[in-house]
Amino acid sequence: MRLEAMYYVQVYLPGSRRELWLSLDSDTPFFSVHEGDSLDCSEWPGPKEGRAVRVAGVEHYFGIPGRHILKVFTQWPKTRS
Repeated sequence: MRLEAMYYVQVYLPGSRRELWLSLDSDTPFFSVHEGDSLDCSEWPGPKEGRAVRVAGVEHYFGIPGRHILKVFTQWPKTRS
């Protein structure tokens, strides 16, 4: 019997590694996310300091068979002076 995979994306508030901002789950893999990417957060709940956040770091968790968690750590983009 093959175990069905579950995929999760957990996006954390800018500057935090503990405060969860958005959590999504799916039975199909999510898009690839890399450090430096820009994510449009304009329709997400919670605080906004603009339309997008930058990805500051990514962690993958594969601890439980069939479960892949992608943790995305963010920061507000630096504004130009």
